[in-house]
Amino acid sequence: MEERGSDHDNVEDDVLRQKEFRRGGGIDLGQFMIQDDEEQVENEVSAPAPEQDQAIGEIASIFQGEDEQPDEPGAIKRDGTVAEASATDSVTDIAVHGERRLGYGLLAGMVLVWSVLGWVVGTALPPMIGGPLLIIMGLSGLWAGEKWIPNPAMHLLGVTWVIISMKILYGFALDVHHWGWLDASPLGADLSLGVFLLSLIGFNILIAQRHDDDAIAAQATLVLLALGSATGALYDEIGVAGMILLGTWSMHGLALHRQSGNLASLGIAVSYLWIGLHAFSDGWVIASIEIVSFEDDLLLFMLMFAVTATNAVIATQFHKADNWFSAAAQGLGLGKPGLWAISVGLGMIGALLSIAANRDETGYALAQLLLLMSAFGGSYLAVRGVEWKRLAPFILFPAPFLLILVILLNLEVFTIDVANLSGYSIYAILTSIFTSIALLRNQQAVSDHVLWIGGIIIVILLTILIPAETDGWHLLVAQAVVWLGLAWLGVQRQSPSISGVAVLMPWVWLLMFATDVESRMFSNDFIPVVLNEQHVAMWMLLLIVQQLYVNLSQGQATLNLAGRLAGLSELGARARDSGLLQLWNLSFILSLISVWSITRVGGLPAWGLVGVMAAVLIFHGTLVALGQHRGQPRSMLIAWSIFALHFGWKFGHTSMFAATMVAGCSLLLAHTDRFLEDKHEVKRTQTNSIVTLQLLVMSGLLAVPALRDEASLELTNAAWFPSVTQDAMMMGFISLGTLFHYLRRVTKMDKLLPPTLATVTMVGMMLFTGVSLEIQLLTTMALLSFVGSGAYLAIQGEWRSGLRSVARREERIQELESKQRVQVAYNQVAEETGVQFIDPTMIELAEKQKKRSKRAGSTGEMDLELGDIQHRPSIVLSFLTVTILASMFFAYATGSGLVALLLTGGMSFLFISLARMRADSLQLRLVDVLGVEIPIAITMAGLVLVHLASRMTQGSVFLDDQYDLLVLLVALVVIGSFGLVGRDDLGVRIPNVLDMIVGLLVLDRIVGVLAGGEVPIPTITNPLEFSEWSWRVPVIGNELLLILAALLWNWVERERQKRGLQDHRGALGRIAYGVSILLLSFGPAALLALTLMFLRGWEWKQPAVLMIGFIVLPVAMNELVWWVEIELSITLFELWMSCIAVGSVGLIAGAIATYTNQGLWISSSLWVAQVLFIVTGVLSPSLLLFVLIILALSTTSWVIGVLTLRRGWRIVGFLNLVLAWIVASVLIYQGMTALAGLALLLATATLLAIITYLTQSRDELLASQ
Repeated sequence: MEERGSDHDNVEDDVLRQKEFRRGGGIDLGQFMIQDDEEQVENEVSAPAPEQDQAIGEIASIFQGEDEQPDEPGAIKRDGTVAEASATDSVTDIAVHGERRLGYGLLAGMVLVWSVLGWVVGTALPPMIGGPLLIIMGLSGLWAGEKWIPNPAMHLLGVTWVIISMKILYGFALDVHHWGWLDASPLGADLSLGVFLLSLIGFNILIAQRHDDDAIAAQATLVLLALGSATGALYDEIGVAGMILLGTWSMHGLALHRQSGNLASLGIAVSYLWIGLHAFSDGWVIASIEIVSFEDDLLLFMLMFAVTATNAVIATQFHKADNWFSAAAQGLGLGKPGLWAISVGLGMIGALLSIAANRDETGYALAQLLLLMSAFGGSYLAVRGVEWKRLAPFILFPAPFLLILVILLNLEVFTIDVANLSGYSIYAILTSIFTSIALLRNQQAVSDHVLWIGGIIIVILLTILIPAETDGWHLLVAQAVVWLGLAWLGVQRQSPSISGVAVLMPWVWLLMFATDVESRMFSNDFIPVVLNEQHVAMWMLLLIVQQLYVNLSQGQATLNLAGRLAGLSELGARARDSGLLQLWNLSFILSLISVWSITRVGGLPAWGLVGVMAAVLIFHGTLVALGQHRGQPRSMLIAWSIFALHFGWKFGHTSMFAATMVAGCSLLLAHTDRFLEDKHEVKRTQTNSIVTLQLLVMSGLLAVPALRDEASLELTNAAWFPSVTQDAMMMGFISLGTLFHYLRRVTKMDKLLPPTLATVTMVGMMLFTGVSLEIQLLTTMALLSFVGSGAYLAIQGEWRSGLRSVARREERIQELESKQRVQVAYNQVAEETGVQFIDPTMIELAEKQKKRSKRAGSTGEMDLELGDIQHRPSIVLSFLTVTILASMFFAYATGSGLVALLLTGGMSFLFISLARMRADSLQLRLVDVLGVEIPIAITMAGLVLVHLASRMTQGSVFLDDQYDLLVLLVALVVIGSFGLVGRDDLGVRIPNVLDMIVGLLVLDRIVGVLAGGEVPIPTITNPLEFSEWSWRVPVIGNELLLILAALLWNWVERERQKRGLQDHRGALGRIAYGVSILLLSFGPAALLALTLMFLRGWEWKQPAVLMIGFIVLPVAMNELVWWVEIELSITLFELWMSCIAVGSVGLIAGAIATYTNQGLWISSSLWVAQVLFIVTGVLSPSLLLFVLIILALSTTSWVIGVLTLRRGWRIVGFLNLVLAWIVASVLIYQGMTALAGLALLLATATLLAIITYLTQSRDELLASQ
């Protein structure tokens, strides 16, 4: 679609502003009256409908202008109406169409699997068994096609089976040749195979005609092209050329006969791809077919001429037809390109291969290029409505005579001696003249899309054709003409897309070809490009000037991300709305990335690096100061600073970057200072952010000279800039300018803490650099700056902080008094008016009370008003913290954990008592942490820290000495129980204390194991490992405590159920508690906790509880079995065996829940199997067993997902299938028997057949979810 600037778009903003200004603040009854809008209608100017380029189609513009009204679905028109419903967002799109796309993928996967299965049958089995099986498989697919294709719901599945059958039959023909069954043929084995394949191709076409399906017909023609490549082994390149031409004409003939845009577009794309492969081939072998290269340049040119002429005519004839490629592009959110654009574009990929293969022969390559431009240029103009009689004298009539001229010159029938030009060069010159005349005569028919796409293609071709191994400046100059011309066209035509391409693509080209040879995107062996660093620097500076020229006119143009591209519509919308995708910001960021990628020794000189970085920031900063730039100043400075710090560290010259930053920040601050008094906080704090960032970046730059190695990399011309000492001194003076930026704005800025801390950092770095480099003057400057700025900032900060505190206090008092007066007034008239006063603050307090009630009981009658007012014992907490830290140091230094724990417990008990006494005297509660009073919670956490410090001591600790663990258990129980004394809400407080104790023990155990603290290892603890009491008593005591904790928890649960109270913990609380006991137990307590979890989870109808319980059940069983096997010297079972057993139970439970319509338990049952089967794959010694159970899981979950309309489980089933085949590929790589491979393929093929049948038969039902 052609982009045109529209003056009417500017009217919209004015109209909206006037309506907003005139809109009344109250209720205007006149707005409900019928008004005479005749005058308004007469004055409204309607925007002309944009002309659509039928050749290009409905392609979304790559950039969108600021005032350009979007015409995509959902766009609001000027009268407030929406012509077309908005397109679905990416999430909805995946939800609605993802299922169908997955179904298409399954069909394609089924084709692949059945093809491989046919190959295995034909190669692994004896011919007398494999042959009949292949015939049966082929005929079965044809029968399925005959049955299902007439049914609209099963049409696609039937077509897929026909394609599978024909592939199997083609494979059968090859197997017949391989088995030697054709050796006795009078025509010879090879020729007989060709006749056999041609017969199957004809049969394939007949089936396509019978079922009226393009996909089946496309299969036949593609096989014909593949057969053409294979003929090279018999008839050399002449046979290949003839078969390619025959295949192209056959596909286009079918397209004309069937009026099929699918076959037409496929024929254009594939014909060039086949030619390109053969032209570029260097003895390639693909699928056992030797790709014969074209050695005869005349033969290749004649083939290109014939195919191009055919494709140009077909592209013109079918330019409005629907086709697969356009539909695919539309599905990706790229718009709906026309058949001409999509097919020619794909065809150019193969054509460029042919041109690239002959790039050393410039005349020949140019002849091919001009052949394509002439044919498709004329085709494009014809599609755009230009009459053939205007094109024929320059495109149609000269073409055959020019071809004859090339043939005669190459056959040397006669010669033309003009500057030693070859026949191809003469053809290129004459064709370029005729084509240029045709294009110039009809330039008004060329759309913006063609211009910017053509510009990109021309630069690609210039890069391929112009030799740049030595004189790379020729290539730079050539593409400069293109990019500068496009920039001028973009401004003149007011085209956002042309402007965006002209600005951004040169930097992208530099990223591809100006970076290091070893790391560039395109190998230098493929496209050798060597650029002089001085030329690159000058070119980059010119690009920045061009960037500013275009951005002044089109800088607000926004990159138009495709609406549904890769499911990023929401992310793209957010980026677009933030301004990140505006041309201003994109060009700024891409310039910096390009400089970073290119800069290296020999890649960019020092003056180029400094100059380009300075130009980027200063030029953009100048436009920000003038109000022309729409980018965010802070974001610009952050991006630039990151690269400046990198370059300063790697190459030096930090003073140059610092001076640039001061200059750039001065320009940015000139813009942001206008908003220092603005009411909006975001605008008001822009200056604060820029100053803070500037100080921090300056701190980093100041440290570079002192830290950077003098032997670091140096760019060319680095001697032009100051040395390290001089650089540091200049940095010092420049830092004073940065400090001045801040101090002169202190009185107007809010939030002084961040920039003040940044100032201290900068002065500290200045002092560090002065001392490190022994620069006395810099050191003195740092000290004076610290004293002067510190005194000034301290006075300003304290004074303003005091004012703010006074103002806040007065405001709060006035607010409370005002609210009380209003409430009294409302209460007096409430009975008369019926209007009640509602205080939102009370609503907020009620929500806090509701949340608080889950962890604590009521404080009394005033709980709603005062319940959130709690006592925080700051002094006690300070003493507790000091006590804990001192005990930790003592435990770590001496290793005496017992003494340290007793000291901590005793001292903490005293402080806790004082805190509770103080809270009781104030009639307030202490602040809670997870339902436990804060001094108790801190003490319990401190005990764990002390224990960990004692186990990580510098001295010796032994695993069999766990008395300190016993003391920790007793201390935690005592301190936790003390928190329950005097409380009347034990039903809530007891679970809180149990949670705290068990949770802290888990933390202690995990951290102790990771730190090597010689503590019992979770899940593999043997209580009888040592005979010492110091081991058995603490470990068994820990187990008894866990059993008591599990029973006590269950008692509280049961009592709450008896009283009819609600569930106060939920599924997550039960899961966390049970898993915590599992980690601390050596078996019995874990099994007890899981049993109680199952009971309560079933009673409360919480599938997640049972799911997690069954997932960890094998671990609990292994905890007990592990040490029992050791002590009794017996073998019971391994962990992976219990995983399979419990996972199978989950799989069966899922099937039963589906059959009995118990949907609540389906997902939890399947997740049990899913997780445990994955664990089995990790632990099991047999990968084949893992593949089999994953395939079983895939089948079950997928079928359940289809039957119960659960999309998630259908996706999981698909992912399981992928996982199974990833593991199977490992087995195949390691070596798998043919029988095992056949069984695996058969199982997968059966699975896909079942699933595709279910999904296709229920397609509408699944899509309607």
